[in-house]
Formats: sequence, structure tokens, C-alpha cells
Amino acid sequence: MIYDIHTHFWNSDNLTRKDSDASNLGVPASARDLMSSESHFEETKAVDRAVVLGFRALKVGINTPNDEVKAQVDRDPERFVFFTGIDPTESNFMEELERTHQDLGARGIKLGPIYQGVHPLDDRYREIYAYAQKHNLSINEVSYYLNAYEDGGEAGLRAIHNPDIIPPDVAREAIKTIAATLDAEFEGRLPYRLTDEGTAIGVCQIQERMNGDKYLFPICQFRLTLEGRIWHLYWMRKFEAWWPYPPPETDRKYTLRARMQQVLEDDHGCFWG
Repeated sequence: MIYDIHTHFWNSDNLTRKDSDASNLGVPASARDLMSSESHFEETKAVDRAVVLGFRALKVGINTPNDEVKAQVDRDPERFVFFTGIDPTESNFMEELERTHQDLGARGIKLGPIYQGVHPLDDRYREIYAYAQKHNLSINEVSYYLNAYEDGGEAGLRAIHNPDIIPPDVAREAIKTIAATLDAEFEGRLPYRLTDEGTAIGVCQIQERMNGDKYLFPICQFRLTLEGRIWHLYWMRKFEAWWPYPPPETDRKYTLRARMQQVLEDDHGCFWG
């Protein structure tokens, strides 16, 4: 079966700010007409089950009412799963959580710290977490931020939502270090490509399909917090998202060499499978 755990829709009347056209969410103009409830219903027919997320983020001017999301789910309850959207900046956010869970049957919660302008460890979020834990509800997206915070503190959070641009000279030296480490470990047997992506350095293995076509398989990504020179390591989740990888328990755990050693050791099978 094919599952899509992150689907949205919204209509034009869900834009609560006059200047909001979804561009502040990174949605190109050419794609905005594809985000209606009808388009969502048709496009998700490509999967067997889909989580339909409510999206409430008044800071950026998006407010898809949870009742509309539940109505969308009710169109095909065998295929859709309802996650309620909760914005902690709203005065009645806990009442809305209780209502949509207890009355509408929400199976999980959609939060968005970046779009809602709230720190993921804010007391309002903690209240939501406590409710979710008590009632065994899943929380979409927040674990991403919590992992980043646990693994890198405030610098870890900045690295995922506002990463520093790595200076060209630092990037060049980092690429040399990574290349030398890979060459020494694999003795030239590993075909790879290193990429300078501005805010990150990517490591990909060059693999070959059965028809002979070559492609890049993502291994890991490094980002740098310039203040403190903290290197952050990421691994690619199955749903094609870079996820923070915990640092080693050493005194120099945020150095590039220490993070590179983690990639080679791959204690959790995240990089090499």
C-alpha cells in the first residue's frame, strides 16, 4: 500500500491576510490553483491512504478551518485520515484541540512552529504535547524541531529553518576534508559526488540502475552554524526529508571530522543502509 502522510488543501477564502497569496509558504504562483479541495481529492487518488492536515497559521495568513478538513476526510473516510490544525497563538487553541479531537475524531495534530511564529518548546506547545500524549495522538512536524533542538540546541533549530550560508573558503576546505576521509576509508572504491549548496554540503553516492543510467543517492548533508563553528549532520528519511542526526558523545562532537566519523560508523543504519 502507498501512504502519503502529509497532504494539504486550502481555498482562496482560507487566506486571512489581504497580502497573503501563499507565496510566503514557498508555494509558486503556478501551483496555487492546484491546492483546492477538489484538486486535493483527485490528486490523492494516486495513493491508498492519505493524512489530510488542517493548516492554521495566522502569522502568515493561512487558516483552513478544521471543519472543512473533516468534511474533506468524510468524502472518502476509507482513504483519508484527519489531523486537526492547531495554532497556539489563538486564544482558544486548547478548546479547538479538544473539540476537533473529541467531536470530530481527529487522529493527530498538525503544528507549524515556523509558520506560527512560536518556539517548539513554548509552554503553549507543551500543553498541546501533554494532551497528545494523554490521548495517544500523533503530532506532525514537531518531532523534527524537537530532534533538532535536542541534538543541537538553539543552533540546531536555526540550522533547519534559517541556516547560515557557508563561506566559500570554508566550504572548499570542508569538501577537501570530506573527500579525503571518504578516499581513505574506501580506498577509492566509492564513487561519490560532493555538492556546495550554499547553506549545506551534500554527500551523494553515484549509483547505477539496471539499464546503465547513473543517479545520485543522497548519503548525508552538513550545515554550519558560524557562531561557535558548529557542524550539523543530517540523514535522508524515507519521505525525502533531511533529518537531524544526534552528535557523538565526545568533547569535540560538533567538529566536521567528528560528524564525518559518525557517517562512516553509521551506528543506526541511516547513511549506508
